[in-house]
Amino acid sequence: MKSLVRVALFGLLLGGLVSVASADSLTTQCGAVLRTTTKTSTATFTFNSQAFVNVPNGVFTVNVPTGTQRCVTVTFSASTSCPLACFVRVLDGATEMEPAGVSNQLAEGNSDEVHSFQWVRRIGAGAHAIKLQIGTGGTAQNATIGPYTVNLEVLEAVGP
Repeated sequence: MKSLVRVALFGLLLGGLVSVASADSLTTQCGAVLRTTTKTSTATFTFNSQAFVNVPNGVFTVNVPTGTQRCVTVTFSASTSCPLACFVRVLDGATEMEPAGVSNQLAEGNSDEVHSFQWVRRIGAGAHAIKLQIGTGGTAQNATIGPYTVNLEVLEAVGP
């Protein structure tokens, strides 16, 4: 079986977080890591939803104390097989994390592919539902992901 490995990494943690959104750059300044949660699945998740659905083990709750802010990063790495294409995004409640509104395509064609993506968002006080979602776009198809790993980091927010 022919295996194609592509790695697409949006955002690097190098003295600050930088996300690419369209042709513009967005800089999110973050400090020390306060908490890391990693969830790994060795199972295969099969889906055919045109709309985005939550990835199993891809939902997190982040509580931010009153009067503070935090940075949140989510990194997702997965082996995928999608007959046409599948796409991923991360939401904080109903708001897409950065890079938002771009085509984060996991796979195209029936070959097994491995991808890694990263998202970032500065969040304010309160409880936040952070959700990793996947969908097939405009066409229903039987697509699979797995094995996969989802990593959430909560960091201090620094700067403006």
